[in-house]
Amino acid sequence: MVAALLGLVWKANPSLTRDEVINCVLTTATPLNWTGSGTGRIDAFEAINCAINTSTSSNNLPNHLEEIQIYPNPSSDVISIKGVSDINITEIIIHDISGRLVYIHKDLNKSWIDISNLSQVCSI
Repeated sequence: MVAALLGLVWKANPSLTRDEVINCVLTTATPLNWTGSGTGRIDAFEAINCAINTSTSSNNLPNHLEEIQIYPNPSSDVISIKGVSDINITEIIIHDISGRLVYIHKDLNKSWIDISNLSQVCSI
């Protein structure tokens, strides 16, 4: 249930960071006064509202970073990259939704990345 809610929260505001998504779920949960695992009862409606109303630091990116496009997302074979030729980027790092490093791309002379060897549940 929690993993599904994390996905819904992220879908409501894809610009949120991993920590911001988790924070929306944790801060909107109803605390339960008992010992055991978990923080409380999750509140999907409030968590999604939190995501929609959260402004992220990515909204204040320098103009040249706003021009970068990575598509399609999701993808299972190749993703295209546009807008990095004029920027001094040395590598592109891909993490899964849990924050785990899944790929490092260093050949920035190509305008695409082959991700066919990544897990099918990975979104960029």
